[in-house]
Amino acid sequence: MVGSGVAGLFGALCAASEAEVLLISKGPILSSTSSLAQGGIAAAVGDDDSPALHAEDTVRAGRGLSRPSAVSALTEEAPARIRDLTELGVEFDEGLGLEGGHGRRRVAHAGGAATGDRVARVLAERVLAHPRIRVAQGDRLLDLATAEGRCVGAVTSGGRIEARATLVATGGAAALWERTTNPSGSVGDGMAAAYRAGASLADLEFVQFHPTTLVDSSLLLSEALRGEGAVLLDEWGERFTDELAPRDVVAREVAARGTVVLDLREIDRGRFPALMGSLERSGYDPAETPIPVAPAAHYTVGGIVTDLEGRSEVAGLYAAGECAATGVHGANRLASNSLLECLVYGRRAALSALAEPDLPATVSAEPVTSKRENVTPALRRALWHDCGLVRDAAGLERLRLAPHLLTRLIAESALIREESRGSHFRVDFPTESEAFERHIVLRRGTSPELETWH
Repeated sequence: MVGSGVAGLFGALCAASEAEVLLISKGPILSSTSSLAQGGIAAAVGDDDSPALHAEDTVRAGRGLSRPSAVSALTEEAPARIRDLTELGVEFDEGLGLEGGHGRRRVAHAGGAATGDRVARVLAERVLAHPRIRVAQGDRLLDLATAEGRCVGAVTSGGRIEARATLVATGGAAALWERTTNPSGSVGDGMAAAYRAGASLADLEFVQFHPTTLVDSSLLLSEALRGEGAVLLDEWGERFTDELAPRDVVAREVAARGTVVLDLREIDRGRFPALMGSLERSGYDPAETPIPVAPAAHYTVGGIVTDLEGRSEVAGLYAAGECAATGVHGANRLASNSLLECLVYGRRAALSALAEPDLPATVSAEPVTSKRENVTPALRRALWHDCGLVRDAAGLERLRLAPHLLTRLIAESALIREESRGSHFRVDFPTESEAFERHIVLRRGTSPELETWH
């Protein structure tokens, strides 16, 4: 397992029922990107809800690109994964929350806006205590090891590791953008390594920008606040949008106005103690003054192409969580489906990986020649400027010359998609086109392909 977010942690626990597991964590296991997730976990557990209704909302947010079979697996298994977490010791709040794009209250929270931290901490504690799981903290993934077209392990800063199955759960790449809600290390290392190893990537042009991040900060103000009645106000103190519209719509509305505040004065702020504490430590009094907010890069929808069992196109290589592209999100992720995706597909990938055959006694892995690519402030500024909430051909062409592999691949995908759909908006192609109701798939050494996934 490469990655210690919710997908890697839950996958490790699932696989450890039958196998010895090594979990590689770039940083401390208790401080993954998942621990920053303020949204909850969407699941049809209410009396007025059903997996079918959850699926309808997910497909609607995906703007014609959600893979129906992937959405069905996600929504059908959601209630069982909530039960799994409860049995492991996660204490969920009373009641269900409402977030943008959902037609029902179906979002389970733990500690208000601290859901990611509560879930990740419980899973990490279970992993650290498990006798069949060994954890290597502080090991950075450098590349994946291959032999005769098969993944046979990984090369990390701690050395080469052989394994009959390798599950990449390294998270997304939203920290490539100058303004982001992600920690600085979320730059798509796992995606790039998988691509170099022969796996395909898809949907890289779809990057979700969260509309309400504290100005001059990476502090995200959870969508759950708007679900409970917080409102967005322009510089004249007027509401200007539906606060629970899809995130791409709200984010562009906010960006177009420049100066925007989120008014929390009329909601029950006591439901979000950790978040209110963070605002107060930043010098704000949410009980008295609306909070200045602006969009930030938040979630990369695309990633390593997998089937519904987490298998990539390279034998022995699996992926799950934000670094994977099952097609479940389509062109835009529905709020609070991300932690759910980590649970559902982290488990599916881990259980599927158990069936991989043992490696030969002697493995002749191919040499690794890639070098570490630096992510500089200039690169981050370029992505924000040329591939941000609003894009055009001129900016994307500039990015295709970037000295960074994943940046070039993102720009190429965004340049090919000559339309605006979901979280991808082109001012030079501002409407949806039926010709692009397909996934842009990139494979090393071949031309990009447009594919329909059933």
